[in-house]
Amino acid sequence: MSARPRMYIHIGLQKTGTSYLQALLWDHQERLSETGFALVPGERDDNDQLMLWVSDRYREGRDPDSVVTSLDRFREEMAACSAPQVLYTNESLADAPSDRIATFIEACGDREVHVIITARDLGRLIPSSWQQLIKSSSGVTYDRFLAEMQQVPEDPTGTRWSNRHLPFLIAKWGGLVGNENVHLVTVPPAGSSTEILLERFCQAIEIDPEPLRAAEAGVANPGLGTVATEVLRQVNIALPQELRKSRRTYGSVVKRYFSNQVLVGFSEKGGPRIKVPTAHQDWVVQVSHDHNAAIAASGCRVIGDLNDLIPDDAAFADQAQPSPEEVSELAAAAIAELLTARMKTRRARARETKKTMPTEVPAPPLVTPMTTSETGTIGRLRRRLQRR
Repeated sequence: MSARPRMYIHIGLQKTGTSYLQALLWDHQERLSETGFALVPGERDDNDQLMLWVSDRYREGRDPDSVVTSLDRFREEMAACSAPQVLYTNESLADAPSDRIATFIEACGDREVHVIITARDLGRLIPSSWQQLIKSSSGVTYDRFLAEMQQVPEDPTGTRWSNRHLPFLIAKWGGLVGNENVHLVTVPPAGSSTEILLERFCQAIEIDPEPLRAAEAGVANPGLGTVATEVLRQVNIALPQELRKSRRTYGSVVKRYFSNQVLVGFSEKGGPRIKVPTAHQDWVVQVSHDHNAAIAASGCRVIGDLNDLIPDDAAFADQAQPSPEEVSELAAAAIAELLTARMKTRRARARETKKTMPTEVPAPPLVTPMTTSETGTIGRLRRRLQRR
């Protein structure tokens, strides 16, 4: 390892175990600091706001105004940080514009900047990516998403591949930090221990995984089955546009509550795990081999095994579309769950109110007395009717 202090930028990709890794990192910053490692920014809100700035996704009125100054705060925090190694991690950073990336890297000061990409085989990444879109308020169907994914352009900017095309992302970020400073961490095959991913990630940032291995991290972004995803997709379409566009409100109420707590609880009604239709297997496997060849020739550092990025047969299946009856049944169960929670809350509040009320409370009048204004109005109407 170079004696020069380092800055590691983990840019995702989405749906590559990032929620698991970030939960460990954020929840155990004290353990990391003991090893000379720091997360900058040190707060999650600042982290997300910086991502919005670097990705050029800030929208006035939809996002906090403090996003505008997030890079300035990051630059100041970096200048004050004395840790030998620093990490910034956000899974939505991969497709940021190159000019913003350059400014972001400049704000890291004189540190040696390294980029980490976590990658997953396309057989699992494609259905997970579509589901993530639905969890982000989209109403696009799976068939349409698959059709758009089948168009693999040389320059994927602005397409479905903008944050999934590994050779393009290596060249894009490597052009600013050097391909030798890009570390590609492969997600192990389905059924593997999550500790393998942790070990590979820690190898990339050159820290001992032991301080994090003993920590507990739940599933921060659980998956949904075919039926549950269709329910959420239809809910998105029914929601008012202004609420769908509100990142904070939608993320809190719909994604983290309705999807990750309510819908995920109906595992039996939620349907099977989403897979790629077998009709698309050949092109998915071919694209995977093409990408691997380009990655091997790029000169980036691979941690894990490139064969992990070749999907196996289990990733493909011919699944029937959720029936209207299945969707209705799950939707009714979810609504009942929401109403049950609301009624229990109302009942609990009523009990608490009853406990705090005085022992003798005068009974309210059967009829609320009229105000002087109301009495005068009625009198005027009566006199007009009598004249008529």
